[in-house]
Amino acid sequence: MAAAAHRRLSVSAALRLDVSHALRGFSLIVPLSRPMGVEAIREHLRARIRAEGPISYAEVESAFGAGGWVERAEPREVPPLFVRVLENLLARLDDLLGRAADLFVVGVAAPRILAHREFLGERRIVAWAPSWPEGAPSCERLDRLGDFRGGGIEGLVLALDLFAALPIRRFVGDAEGRPKELRLDLIDDSGFIWRSVAVADPAGIELLDGPHVDLEPDQVADLAAEARRQASALATRLGIGLLVICERGFSKPRLLDPRIRRKGSLGLGQAGSRWELPEVLPPALVDLSPIVGGIEQVGVETLAVGRQTEFLMASGLGELARRSSAIRSEILALHDDGPLGEFAAIVGFRGVDASLLLDLAALGASEQESVEGPRFPERLR
Repeated sequence: MAAAAHRRLSVSAALRLDVSHALRGFSLIVPLSRPMGVEAIREHLRARIRAEGPISYAEVESAFGAGGWVERAEPREVPPLFVRVLENLLARLDDLLGRAADLFVVGVAAPRILAHREFLGERRIVAWAPSWPEGAPSCERLDRLGDFRGGGIEGLVLALDLFAALPIRRFVGDAEGRPKELRLDLIDDSGFIWRSVAVADPAGIELLDGPHVDLEPDQVADLAAEARRQASALATRLGIGLLVICERGFSKPRLLDPRIRRKGSLGLGQAGSRWELPEVLPPALVDLSPIVGGIEQVGVETLAVGRQTEFLMASGLGELARRSSAIRSEILALHDDGPLGEFAAIVGFRGVDASLLLDLAALGASEQESVEGPRFPERLR
């Protein structure tokens, strides 16, 4: 039982370590030289706090990821139906561009997307994932996202569950509602407790902006560092076409609504509360607002921010459902807590008429009155 828990923990933490390293080029903690159990990690953190003082949650995550396990995050299951919808969207891009559109897919699910290579056609495919299973289909694989320079993709840039793996910083409102940072400290020389300290860097304060949200006293906010910068870096890869980002999360006002998540999206406790270091670190919800700001900063226009299923319907899923009752059950599975059902989708575009590619009404996006989107022949078989 303990070994299984350690494996679950390593999958979650190793993903964060791998993605953080690949995106930013460094890890927060030098990997330890031998495999460690959870109690050994706790003692490692105690020693670090004694030497350096209270540490951030991002450093806790990195310590778990650096614990010496060799397992890596398993790619998520991707329903074949999802890939067939991508086939339909890519075919529309092919028609618009007059050639086979490029596909740039990144995130933990990339290997499972490419496992359905037969639906994707003969086209240029560039991909990055934190790990690749043996026998994964061939494509242009990137060791690091930074290895691919901007502006080269003419087609579709697709990111699945990418930003949830960025390091998390925890904030709390003080008695006057001013933001402080929650850091892990020791109590009774061995137990762990969350303490609020002054935010030491402007970047920390900026996480609460775009749009700005004031924290109520004792309200906790768990926010991913560098999301805006990484979104800009991803969006620069798109020369012309569509950018689709699927994440579990909400825009900042909803994510930080104190009526819903007063203790933060991780639910790890507030200032002054003891914390028993778990065997499995909880997953984080993503603040979508800096992602939208990041892609718009580099000239990608945001078409819609909504549910992933709305994006799928806009890409041709609705027509397929009308033709096949068997497919409808698969569609319901996409809404449930299945492999992709909890995701929100950010849809952006550059240099194309999005109404020629997507059903804007199904997407919940506005359409100019002078533009009438053509009806495409259904390409899903």
